[in-house]
Order: sequence, then C-alpha cells, then structure tokens
Amino acid sequence: MQGLTVTARDPERDVPTMVWARAGQPLPPLEAHTPQAAARAYLERHAALYRLSPEALGAAFVHRVHDTGQGGIIVFFRQRVGAIDVVRNELKVLMTRDLELVAITGSLHDGVGQALAEARGARSTFRGSPSQAVVGALGDLHGVSLAEDVAVEQVGAARADRQRFELAPGSTGRSAGISLVIPAEVRRVYFPTADRLVPAYSVELLAERAGEETRRGYEYVMDAESGGTLHRRNRISHDGHSYRVWADADGTPRDGPQKDFTPHPTGLPDETFEPGFELPRDISVEGRIHTGGVDPWLAPGATFTSGNNVSAYADHYNPDGYTEGTDVRALVSPGTRDFHYDYDTSLGALARPSQTHAAITSLFYTTNWLHDYFYASGFTEAAGNAQQENHGRGGLEGDALLAEAQNQGPNPRIRNNASIYVPKDGQSPRMEMYLWEMPELRSFRVASTDYATGRAEFGRQDFNLGPARLVLANDGTPGVFTGCTALTNDVTGAIVLADRGGGCSYELKAVTAQNAGAAGLIVLNHTPGAAPPDMFEADATLNPTLPVLSVSFEAGQALKALLGVGSVTGTMARIPGPERDGTIDNTIVAHEWGHLLHLRLVDCSEAQCGAQSEGWADFIALHMMVRQNDGFGYNGTYGVGGYAAYVTGDSPYHGIRRAPYSRDPTKNALRFRHISDEELLPVEHPLRDNGVLNSEFHNAGEIWASMLFDGYLALLDEARKPDSRFASFAEAKRRMADYVVAGMMLAPANPTFTEQRDALLMAARSWKPQDPRDMLLLAEAFARRGAGTCASAPPRRSQNFTEVKEGYQVQADLRFEFVKVDDGRRACDAEADGVLDAEEAGSLHLKVTNLGPVAATGVTLTVTSNRAGELSLPTGELSLPPVPPLDSIPLVIPIELASSPALPRDLELTLTPGGAGFCQGPLPQKHIIKLDHDLGSSTTDTVESPTTQWHLEVLKGGTDQRWQRVLAPNSTGDAANHVWFIKDGADFADTALITPRLTVVDAAPFKVTFDHRYRFAFDVNSQTGRKTFWTGGVIELTLDGGKTWEDVSRYLDPGYGGTLDSTTSNNLGGRQAYVAQNSAWPQMNTGNTLDFASQLSGKTVQLRFRFGSPWFAEAHGWEIDNITVSGVREAPFDAIVDDVGTCQPSANAGEDRLVESGASVTLHGSGSSTPVGRALTYSWRQLDGPPVELAESDTASPHYTGPNVSTETPMHFELSVGFGPFFAKDTVEIRVKPTEPQELLPPNVGGGGGCASAGAGRGPSSFPLWLAGTLSALAMARRRRARKSEARSQVPPEKREAPGARASRLATARR
Repeated sequence: MQGLTVTARDPERDVPTMVWARAGQPLPPLEAHTPQAAARAYLERHAALYRLSPEALGAAFVHRVHDTGQGGIIVFFRQRVGAIDVVRNELKVLMTRDLELVAITGSLHDGVGQALAEARGARSTFRGSPSQAVVGALGDLHGVSLAEDVAVEQVGAARADRQRFELAPGSTGRSAGISLVIPAEVRRVYFPTADRLVPAYSVELLAERAGEETRRGYEYVMDAESGGTLHRRNRISHDGHSYRVWADADGTPRDGPQKDFTPHPTGLPDETFEPGFELPRDISVEGRIHTGGVDPWLAPGATFTSGNNVSAYADHYNPDGYTEGTDVRALVSPGTRDFHYDYDTSLGALARPSQTHAAITSLFYTTNWLHDYFYASGFTEAAGNAQQENHGRGGLEGDALLAEAQNQGPNPRIRNNASIYVPKDGQSPRMEMYLWEMPELRSFRVASTDYATGRAEFGRQDFNLGPARLVLANDGTPGVFTGCTALTNDVTGAIVLADRGGGCSYELKAVTAQNAGAAGLIVLNHTPGAAPPDMFEADATLNPTLPVLSVSFEAGQALKALLGVGSVTGTMARIPGPERDGTIDNTIVAHEWGHLLHLRLVDCSEAQCGAQSEGWADFIALHMMVRQNDGFGYNGTYGVGGYAAYVTGDSPYHGIRRAPYSRDPTKNALRFRHISDEELLPVEHPLRDNGVLNSEFHNAGEIWASMLFDGYLALLDEARKPDSRFASFAEAKRRMADYVVAGMMLAPANPTFTEQRDALLMAARSWKPQDPRDMLLLAEAFARRGAGTCASAPPRRSQNFTEVKEGYQVQADLRFEFVKVDDGRRACDAEADGVLDAEEAGSLHLKVTNLGPVAATGVTLTVTSNRAGELSLPTGELSLPPVPPLDSIPLVIPIELASSPALPRDLELTLTPGGAGFCQGPLPQKHIIKLDHDLGSSTTDTVESPTTQWHLEVLKGGTDQRWQRVLAPNSTGDAANHVWFIKDGADFADTALITPRLTVVDAAPFKVTFDHRYRFAFDVNSQTGRKTFWTGGVIELTLDGGKTWEDVSRYLDPGYGGTLDSTTSNNLGGRQAYVAQNSAWPQMNTGNTLDFASQLSGKTVQLRFRFGSPWFAEAHGWEIDNITVSGVREAPFDAIVDDVGTCQPSANAGEDRLVESGASVTLHGSGSSTPVGRALTYSWRQLDGPPVELAESDTASPHYTGPNVSTETPMHFELSVGFGPFFAKDTVEIRVKPTEPQELLPPNVGGGGGCASAGAGRGPSSFPLWLAGTLSALAMARRRRARKSEARSQVPPEKREAPGARASRLATARR
C-alpha cells in the first residue's frame, strides 16, 4: 500500500500487525477533525491492506482513545457482530497531535459478513449453552473429563451481557475436589480464526482443587458450536519473590523498610552487607488530583483499607478473599483518619496485630500510588485499569484490585512467593503477597555429636525438643523400620527414627509416629552419599503437628549402631529467624502490579509474551526505584526484592535475579541471546545461576527488563545535561512511563521480543516525529543488549527460544522485495498480458523497504541472470536513492528479452545489494520467474502456471497451515518444477487443497491421476513393533458444492496405508489415510490413478486432498504434482502455452500504379501494421526515376507532384516502418505515362456516305487505341516483375519474404 511500510504480519491470517506510515501522508478530510474521525478515515483509506469488506468496516467501532494531552494519540478499534464483541481482535491507529498518521498496529477481521449470514440462518450459531461452556472449561483446566451430569447453576448476571455460574451442591465437580473460588463469568463472543469468526463463550474461571496448593485462574474461549476449547489464557502471574515500600517526601514509594541501598553502595557482591532500617514516613494523600477534582482513594468517613481502586486486607484464612470475622483489614485509629501503624522489623511478620495492620497499610498505599501514576500515562478506565467505579469514563467497572497481604490460604506453608490473577476488565484482579523465610537454626544432637539435618515443610516449624530417648520405628516386621504402618513398640515421648522409603510419604510416617505418642521424628535417608533430604508436603489430607527432621544415610547407620549397644537420647531443635513480609517490599509489590498493567493492555498467552510480562513487571519496579540523585551516574546496580529475598543470599546486590540490573557490562553482561536454552551464561561477573532454563519466564524476562532499563537510563542521562530537552528528572521519568503504556497498547497479540521493541519505538517516534532522538536512544539501548535493528526474535510460539539472533547496531534494515516483471515498455501481444515475451521490453519492479530507524544511504544493487545472452539488464552496480527510515521506495529496472529465447521458460534473477550500514550485507537473493508464455486451459495441472483454479482452505488451524505452491527440491534456475505442498508441522492442522468444479461427461470413465510423495509423523513401539500414525492425508469428494464431503474410498481403493491414531487432536483420527511415507520415498510415486469409471457420470464433482495433524508431531509433509483429469466436459486447470505474439512489423507500400504526367500523387503505406496494433514509424525514400520532392515523408501517406515525361517512365519508392528496434521495408512502382497528342481519324475510303467493309483499307495508322493500351499495360507489368525479381535477388536469403507471404500479409492488413 503506497505510503505504508509493513514491518510485521500475522502468520495465521496473513494480514499486517505493525505498519509504519511514511512522513507527509495526506491528512484526513477537513470534516474529520477529531481523533476518532481521523482514525476512521485512515482505517477506511487502508482497509484493502487488511482485506476489510464494507461489513467488516461497519462492524468496527472506537473502543477508546488514548490521549494524555501530550505525545501521540492512539485510537482503538474493535468489532461487534450485532451486539456481540469480537475478542482478541483490535486495531490501533497512532497519530501525532496534528492527526497525522504515524503507525497502525493490530488488525481487524474480514469475516464479519459470513458471521452475519450465519447468524441470520435457520440454525442458531450459539447451539451450546453457557453452562456447558463452564463445564468444558473446568474439565480442560484440571485435565479431567467431567461427567455429563455435572451441574452448574446460574447465580445471577454480572451485567446485561454476562452471566455467572456456580457448581451446584453435590455435583460431580465437587466430588472430584473441584470448586470455584468465585462464580464463573460467561459472555457471548466471536473468536477470530484464520478464515472465520467462530461463535463462542468467554469463560472467566478462578478455581481450586483439593490437594493442590495453588489456585488456577484462566480465561477460556469455548466453541459455542462444537464445545471445543478455542483459547485458554492463564490469568495468574507468579513470581517467586516478594515486594514492599516506604515513601519519599513527594510520595514516591521507596524500595522497602530499609535505608536506600539502590544503587548498591559498592556495586560489588558482599554477603556481609545488610542495609539498616529506617522509619516510615507519614504521607497525607486524598487521591488522584485532576482538572475535574479528585478521585479519592477512600470515601469520606471510611474506616478501613477498601476504596475505589484497591481493597487491601490480610488473607490469613480460607476461603480465599476477605472473610469478615477472620481476615483483617487495616483500620483507622479511633477518632482519626490515620492508618498509623508501626512495623517492628526485628520481629516476625505475624508476631503481633500491628505488624499486619502496618503491612496492609503499606500495600494499600503502594498499589494506589501506582494506579494514579500510570493513570496519568494513559492507563485509565477506558484502557482497562482496576476500579470499582469508572465515573462514566469508559471501560468496565466493578473490578477494584484485591490486594492480599501476608497470604496464608489455602496453604499457610507457602513462602518466598507473590502472585497476581489478572482477568479481563470488569472482574477484579487479585494480588497475593506472601511471607519470606529467613535463615533458621536446626540441630539434632546425640552423644555430643551434631548431625546435619534436612527440614520438613509440614509438622511443627518451631521447636526445641529433648533430651528424649531414641527409638526405631517398629511395626512388627523384622528388619523393617520405615514407619509406614502402625507402630507396635513403645515410642511414647520418644524421638522415632524411621527409614526413608517403604512406599509411604514423609507425612504418613509423621502421622504414624504421632499417633503412637512420639515426641518427634527423624527420617533416615536411604541413599548413601546423599545429603539429608528436605521433605515437602505431598498429601493435603495429612496434617501432622509433630517436629520432623531428616539425616543422611551415614548418620542413620551410626545411630542404629548406637542403639544396638544400648539406650540413646538426643535433642532436636528448629528455630527459624523472624520471617520477612513481602508485603512491605515495594519493589515486589510494584512487580506484581506491573503484571496488572501489562496483562490488561497486551493480549498475552504465549511463552515469549509471558517472559516479557515478567520483564515489564521488573521494569515497573525499577522505574519506581531510580532516584534523581542516584550515584555512579546511573551506572550502579539495582536489585529488585532486596529486602524480602534475604534468604536467597546477598539480596541487596542480586535482588531476586541472577544478576543485578545494571548497564555496566562488568556487573550485568546478559544479552538477547541469553534467552535461548542453548546459550551459556556470561562468565564476566558473578552470576547466581538459579538452575532453571534460560527460556523460563523470569530468566528470559530478566533480559527484556535489562533492555528497558538501559533505555530508561539513557533518557535520564539526557535530563542531567545542561541543554537537556527535558525540564526535569520527573519529566524524563514521566516520558518513559508514557512510552511504556503506549508501547504496550500498540503491541499485537502475543508480540515477539522484536515486535514489542518496535511498538515501544513507535510510541517514542510519535511524540515528535520530526525529532527522533528519544526513539534512537531507546533503539541504541536495545542494540547494546543484542536486540538491535538486525536482531530477530524467536517465532511467536517458540518454547525454548533457540532461534534468537542478535544484532548490535542501530542501522538500516533493507528488504528487497520482488514485485513483478512486466512488458510495459514494449508489449507484442494482442493485449499486454504482463508477461515478458520474446522481443518484448519491460521493467523489473522491486520494492526496497527499510525497517530500520535510520536512513539507508550509499546502497547499490547488481542484477544478473543465468541467461545473460538472452536477457538484457543494466550492467554493473546500480546506485539506489536514500531509503528513509521505516519507509519504502519503488525500484524500476529496464529488462528486455531476446527475439528467440531458448527453452525452458524459467529464468533465475540474482539481486546482490552492495554497500554497508544495513542488515543484509552483500547477500545475493534469487528469484525464479517464468517468461515467454501465454495462459491457457488444460486437463493437466503441472503446477507451473502462476495462476490457479484450485481453492486452498484451512478447515482448522492457522493460515500458515495453508497448502502452498512451492519449488520442488529438484528445481534449478534453468528448470523450475513447482508442486503443491503442505508441511507436517508441530501445530494442529486440518487443511485442504480443493479442485475446481469438474463436470463429468455422460457414459465416459472419470479418472484422476497424480504424482505424490509424503512423509508423515508416526511412531514405532520398540518392543512390539506396532506403528502409531499421528498425521496423514486423505482424498475426499463432494457432489453438492462442498456442503458435505465423503472419502473416495467409498468408490474405489485410493491406496491408503493405515489408520490414524484416534487419541490425539487430529481431526482425521480413526480414519484410513496415507500414512508414514510413500513406497518410493524420497522419490515420487507417479501415475497414481483414481478410476471412478462411470459412477459419477453426468455429475459435478470436486475433490480435495486433505491433511490432518495433531499439535505435537511433525515430519516432512505431502507434495502433489501433475494432476490430470479425464472424462470431464471442460479443461479445468490453468496451463502455460506457447506465446503467439510477435514484435515484427509488416510494411505495405501500396499497389503499383500508372499515373499521368504532372499529376499529384499520394503514396499509401497505411496497410503496414504490427500484430498488436502499436504505433509505427514511417520513412519513405525515392529509389530511382526523375527526382521529385516527397512531402510528409515520415507519414503513412506522403505526396508529390509527378514529372512531365515524353515516354512512359518508371519511378520506385521504398517504405521503411519501425516498431522499437524492429523494421520492415516494401517498395512500390509508380509509372508515369507521357502526355499523348490527340489522334486524328483517317479519311473514309470509298466515298459517299456508304459504310466501309470491316477489313478493307486497314493499316498501321488505323490500329485500334484500346488494343494499343492493353498491350502497353501488359508490357509494363512484365518489366515491373522483372525489376522486382532483380531487386529480390540482391536481398540475403534469410531476409527474403517467403512466397505468398506478401499476399497473406496484405490480406491480414486489410482485415
């Protein structure tokens, strides 16, 4: 599309997702003077780019407008079919404040017309019920098949378009241990797939299951027709660490209760460094102040921490959420409006009620501050923030943030964690802050020997027991001391020793000993050389209260030896340090709130986007942590979670991550490549390897946060310069927040790292398009970490991120796109067909796109071909004009084909760019084109025609699963061979290659032959040899235009090889199919025949080659070539046929003539022609005879005045006609006859008036004039033929016109 540069596309629907607009685009019409109207005008102007029909445009509505009063304006479009929203579908138009288009991101769906037609049909498109959708989602969530009679009941409507459901008492869901924490919320939606909008139900679930420690919060989209799962999205973002805040004088939350230690005072790892503590500050805040007044955090007279933005409380007991009478809210001091509670950092978090009240107050303050700060950057009600009331400003209300301090339920043992559940707008997010352990003292002492111990997550956690006697666990079985069954010996008041193992859990051993009256339990490891095991809770139904520790195998052997000698006593103790409260670590609180910001603004469900969410969350904490006067020139180290994560070791330096955040490469050398599981971590500095893969969300997110942090610090550097464009530190900080919010809004669904990078750069460029300095600073920061212009992110659905490629420069990123070769400069067909044929001249059209943020200059291009003797191209390097950043230019190169090109018609062009400063470098790009042909029809499809009558349909899956016309592996630049191909990829697929309609003639055998080869995914059992076929293909036919399809095996044997496995998601599961590989693999099986005989006589039929695959298996795929049909009425396929055009003109100088002396003579060359009626050039010259002056000799009809002659005189004229470089000649003879004197009649002979006899008295003087004229004309003709024969003899044989050609040529010209 002219004026737009596409930088990213949706691979499933093949529509743009990120588009830059060239500077200087035409503004919208004057009447479109509002952002909404201007954005609508841009959307309509570029609708064709997104294949949007009038119905699709009509369904688009302005969802919201992002306008902070400065910087770019974003208008968001969504779609509705009738009154039903289309989900996961949004287009965003970014404009300057002058309403000039900057960029378009996201996309809308073109399937609205079909959805409306289906909705108007006789059958309801929402055939399943909302309750069935809830049951299906719950079953998928927990991996169980819920019985059909599972009961859910409606418990009310959240709003007009939503319903709420709860599991009915006694339903099978409850008996399976599944319950809903809050009622499920359901609404009707349309879900976009590759080829249509699917009626569906959106189901929001927050559920739990007995025996599981954590809840599961998911959004589901369930197919309202089939009941299948279309989409699932985890709404809970977990982090293994906690966050808490005090405040500066201006109200900005500090990192936590400790004195400011970021950046780290030495910038070096130091296990001994522990910051001191400082007192909190009393801050008076009413709420968010704006031009219309104040949005208060609490209503006047409120007495506890539950307001419009946040409801904060301590969730100490089940059920989840605030429970009156058991859980705690912070209360104002009686008679005041003060939440003034002191937190004693020397005590544990739960030591006394004031600790809890202080933690709740801190959590309430920090989350409200974050809400207000980012509200000013555009995270408003309309954008989906969390508020109980939205004050009529858009968005869905009733979703204030539930902030849970000191979370103890459902499992009071969970520590060292934080999480947030983020459902869609309109349902409350739920932040859960946990306690963090501190180092503990553990001891098991026997006979003056201290044994190393492992701890238990169950049982009593704080004890000091003994001395008490030691007794082996004895259940009556000789030599067995596992303690798995009831003990038979006396263990009352004793410390029981039980071997590990025996088929029971640690908890059961503890319960068994406790039931027998034991005072404590020591588990003896059964693995020599192994450390004492830490013992985790495995059975939620067992709740021992006994003190439990473990020792090594060697210690157990020593203790048994002591017991073999006599009685033994010992002591056991476990004294934990006072736990820290993640609720008051504000960096962790900010991290969790960062998930709320990101997941409300970005549609995120893939691993890559999940990693970004962790990175964004860390960055929101870092954005809050940096102060104006931080030391080291912002080059110090910053640790997120430095207070709460003490137990992880050196937390003031590392925080909760592998390395501190720092742009100093000697402190943090993590680069873009370190998201890959195959990449070794840097060794330049200390690194706390957490033992999990690089692609794990938090690890890969650490890389993303580092890039963002570097860019933020670059803006802060600018604020410190004397001539800074930023008025203050606060302005630079706000600018980055604005870019963050806008960058998230502009991101497509599930953005890759580079797509999200570009969205942030788009936001920065929109601030002042004429001043790209902010954008370049951010781009340079990405580049320093390896995510420069030329870097490429892993594919959107990558799991291990091994495909990442780095780039360390901000530069041009050129794409040379082959557009076409045409015959526009000289076409010789009856109608120009855009194909470069023999003797034709045209242009090679290229599109040069610069996806980089800087202009490309000094670039050259060399174009060569593998048939240089037949194809004329400019030689040497062509200099390209500058290519502007984020823009494209057309490139037109002259090209000409020889008069007699040799077969084959395939030609390979090689484009080799030259110069420096752009991503690709001098890497040649090859393109195979087809020349010198016309298009016709055939009963055989060799797949060589660039056009096709086949229909490609994705039945289920993404558009990347569409059949493709590709070059076969045996293709060369001289001989291209195309085939139809479908890859057997790892994603789910059900896709078909469908013939055009074939009308079978009566009483004639109908046959289809084809060549194919295939290799599909399968597995062989190594023990039984049994094969399991995961993927495969079938051939089907339809007799009703595609309404119903049946397998061709009903009519004949297609040669299938096996049955596809029916236990996977393959839609063809359980059917006979082509499986494994064809017999001639890797060669093709040729001449495969489907002989329908006369079974389909007189019918109209279509066939389809259908491929099916589950989501996890992959192999080569299926190739099909040379499809031939016989017994049909018409040739159904497009085919390449010989070109019949020619560029050679024909010359026709007119008929030879006899003229009078002195007459005016006009020559006639208008009979000359070209086969395509193109304009000719004319040139006449006189060859002999008396010289005359030719007037208008360069036209078809020159003229002259003939000479006066005394005898008949011949004159010859030559006509030369030209068309481009092609010429033809012809001559004409003009004979001039003399002026004859008047002839006198002879006197009568014989006198009188009598008549003379016919033959009497006749001599030469009386020769009849008519006979003399006839004889003269015949003589002239003979002489003319003799002269032309003589002239032809002087023409080389290869240039002579063939006998009869002139007559044919003249006849053609006359026609």
